[in-house]
Amino acid sequence: LLLIALLGIIAAIVFPAYRDYTLRAKAAQVIGSTWTLQARIADFARQQGRCPVNGDPGFGAAEHYADTLVARIRIGRFDNGRCGLEATLHAPGNDKLDGKALWLDYDAQSAAWNCSSELDDRYLPARCRGG
Repeated sequence: LLLIALLGIIAAIVFPAYRDYTLRAKAAQVIGSTWTLQARIADFARQQGRCPVNGDPGFGAAEHYADTLVARIRIGRFDNGRCGLEATLHAPGNDKLDGKALWLDYDAQSAAWNCSSELDDRYLPARCRGG
């Protein structure tokens, strides 16, 4: 009986931690899949002196970027005034991810990318938390 109770306690700790880990891995995978797009956005902004948008040369429609984890990626200037991208996650049946936005914006002055999201912080890689 004690062994069953101990296994129950361990399962109550391990399963939620594993679920959070897998959701965080999916969010990190989405960010990783945009690295080349991030470089193209930064290059375009430097060369053209403006932020690219979907449909500009070298940039497809938002749905063009869809894959197993991404429904679409919108490219443009956002409310904070920076260029960047907004990836809408695609995870049918998983309300913690599906349809949620993940933003990567480019700070031209520091040549750095900043990450934020409407996902719960525990499902985000450390560099995106609190944004």
